Amino acid sequence: MWRTGAQLQTACISVFDPDGTFQRCFGDNGILDRPKGITVHGGQVIVASGHCITSFTLNGDLVRRVGSSDAGSGLCQFAQPCDVRCTDNAVYVADGGNRRVHVIPRQSLL
Repeated sequence: MWRTGAQLQTACISVFDPDGTFQRCFGDNGILDRPKGITVHGGQVIVASGHCITSFTLNGDLVRRVGSSDAGSGLCQFAQPCDVRCTDNAVYVADGGNRRVHVIPRQSLL
């Protein structure tokens, strides 16, 4: 969800209850940058955003961020990742800018 304030555009993950009522937002305050892909696995919310993959607890607490503010093509570096999926052992990142699927160990985001 994009929220717009006085010359400020902040990205965040919005949480709704089963009836569709807004509950809370997390990942704002500069943590996320244009989030594009999201998955929930093993008690974590994992988001592809900017040039990073970021994991949160189900309550929205930051766990870990992999990548950097600059695009890269090395190990655990991304260029505009657009989606993310998980298994118990691996995280699969659709790394759009590098035109690859990047596989990183699940432990990287714990």
